[in-house]
Amino acid sequence: MTDEQQIIELRSAVKKVEGELGCITGLRTNLKLLEDKNTELKGDLGKLRKEILELTQRSPQRIRKHEVVTHDCAGYLASVAYIGAEKYNKLSHLNSQSRELILNKSAETLGMELRTALTTTDIPLPTEKRAGGRLFPVPCHAEEDSFPFSSGQGRE
Repeated sequence: MTDEQQIIELRSAVKKVEGELGCITGLRTNLKLLEDKNTELKGDLGKLRKEILELTQRSPQRIRKHEVVTHDCAGYLASVAYIGAEKYNKLSHLNSQSRELILNKSAETLGMELRTALTTTDIPLPTEKRAGGRLFPVPCHAEEDSFPFSSGQGRE
């Protein structure tokens, strides 16, 4: 190898080192950031350990696996309680929108269908029109004996 080739090789190596120098100086900054973040995480982990310790000391008893119900079971039991409370008119303190929402969800969980009680206006009586525009109830032939009019009244 000649002197010129060695000089060219040396210059190319120096250029490579100069190119990598920026990365090397950036490593110090990155290392400092990692050290700061690690210190912060250690502090957070210490706080979390203290909170967990406080929570375990506050709870009077640990809940064991066999003492817990599933969400479906809890929903079923709550639905039974709400429907029972409605039966005894214990949900009257709730506003109508909340009450309806609770009852509909409870009925859905139990596979029930909620209906309101029938009133006299829900079932219309059969009527027939008379002269003068007045309406009169028409008795059914099967219930003629139990209808309040005698057989001669209300008919022509």
